Amino acid sequence: MTVGAIIGSDTFPQPEAIPGRMGPLEAMREALAAYLAAATFRTHGGDDPRDQEWQLRAVRQDWPPPDTELDYPCASIVPVPATDDSVGPLTPHPLEDTLGLFDSWVGAPDGSEATCLWRTGDAVATLQVDFWADREADRQAIEGALPALFAPNQRGNCLTVEGPELYFGQPCEYTLLSHHPDDSGLTAYRNERRLRCMVRARCAIVALRRATVMLTPTATVTVTNPADPGEE
Repeated sequence: MTVGAIIGSDTFPQPEAIPGRMGPLEAMREALAAYLAAATFRTHGGDDPRDQEWQLRAVRQDWPPPDTELDYPCASIVPVPATDDSVGPLTPHPLEDTLGLFDSWVGAPDGSEATCLWRTGDAVATLQVDFWADREADRQAIEGALPALFAPNQRGNCLTVEGPELYFGQPCEYTLLSHHPDDSGLTAYRNERRLRCMVRARCAIVALRRATVMLTPTATVTVTNPADPGEE
C-alpha cells in the first residue's frame, strides 16, 4: 500500500479523459451573464408615446471597483457566500447521450465513443445580481421584466439556459429568490439607481472520462414449454 494512492481505482467511474476546463460556479455565472446581456428591456416613453427598447451595456462577473465609472445601464454577478455540492443517490453515473460526443476534445475521431460525461453530483449557488442604472425609469423597466426573464415559459418559476462550451454545454437552472431597490446616500449623490436581486443557481457537476468500459445491461432469456417433455 502507498499513502495517498487511490483505493479501488479499477472500478467505475473511468479515469478522466482531460482535466476540467471550467468549474460549475464559473459556468453558472458565465451562462447567466450571456443570457442577461442578450435580454431586451423596454422603458416607458412618458410624454413620448414611443417606448424605448435597450440592452445592458455590460454584464460584469465581479464586483465593480469603487473607482470604476460604470456605463449605465449594466449589471454585475457575484456568488454569495459559497457553492454547495450535493450528491444524489444515482451519482456517479454516465450520461449516455454524451457517449462519443466530445471525442474530438481528446483527439479521437468523432463518434469513436472514446469518452463519456459522468455526472458526479450537483452544484447549487446563490448569486447576487445587481442592476445599475442612472434613471429611475430604467430601473423600473428592469424590475418589471424580472418575472418574464426568470420564468420565460409555463413549466414553472425557473429559467434553464445552455451552459458554456468549456463546461460541455451543460444546462444551468436559475430561480429568482428576491429583488428590491438598493439606494443609499452615496448612490443618490451619484444619481445611481440600483436594483439588487438574489438568484439560486444549479447545474450538474460533470467530468469527461474514458469510455473504454460502459455499463451496458444485458439479459439472456430461456423459454421452455412445460408441455414439451423434451428428448428421451
